[in-house]
Amino acid sequence: MKKLIILIGLSVGMNAYAEPIFRMPVKDYVPTELDFMYELKTDNYDKVTLDCMGFIKGMRFYYNGMEERLVYMEEDVCDEVNNYLQTSKDNKEPVCLELDANENSILFSRKTTDCQ
Repeated sequence: MKKLIILIGLSVGMNAYAEPIFRMPVKDYVPTELDFMYELKTDNYDKVTLDCMGFIKGMRFYYNGMEERLVYMEEDVCDEVNNYLQTSKDNKEPVCLELDANENSILFSRKTTDCQ
């Protein structure tokens, strides 16, 4: 699977004006102390979590200690994202996370250029 596209949900505090697409390499993917919750290490956000356990499943983006954005996911999509990220880590393959703030969607790819 070259790309995993997730176009899901509504944003918490979604802005009416146009926002860019944020591209960021995923530097690491680690489990947390909670089952089915994982943390993605990037330089763009203080913390990015993939929560496949809670009532509201999805990817949360934190900046300056506050949740800035939430991309909702269905349980099966959350599991698929987890599998993609874990397989990428196990195979030492690069992962680029693209966050489209307007669509409140995320895209994962193996892209190494233009991922900053």
